[in-house]
Amino acid sequence: MPEEKVKEVSNEGTRKELAKKINTKIKNLNDVEKLEHLVKDNKIEFEIDKVTYRVRKPNYKESEKVRQQRNVKKIELLEHPKYKLRDELIRLYRRNGKDIKEMERRINSFPSKIEPIQERLA
Repeated sequence: MPEEKVKEVSNEGTRKELAKKINTKIKNLNDVEKLEHLVKDNKIEFEIDKVTYRVRKPNYKESEKVRQQRNVKKIELLEHPKYKLRDELIRLYRRNGKDIKEMERRINSFPSKIEPIQERLA
């Protein structure tokens, strides 16, 4: 009998989590769709020095040019000795006595501690 209650509670918990994830994804998709609609129809306007500008979506050529420039800059930054990659920075901090991985683990554990408290308060 107690096992059934545990299963029911865990099923409710996973359903709640799944419902939250689905609602978040739907909201994000709706927001993106609204934004794309505004940009596609030149409905976003702003004014600078009494001149009105409209936002438009870039065409394929413009998008490709930006993507290529972004890739060139990324490669340039990766090869530059002044800039370090994330893993190199983590190793550097570890040598200085700061464990970034442990900090990330602790930060990621906060939501799981906060949610039960919020549910009790609600």
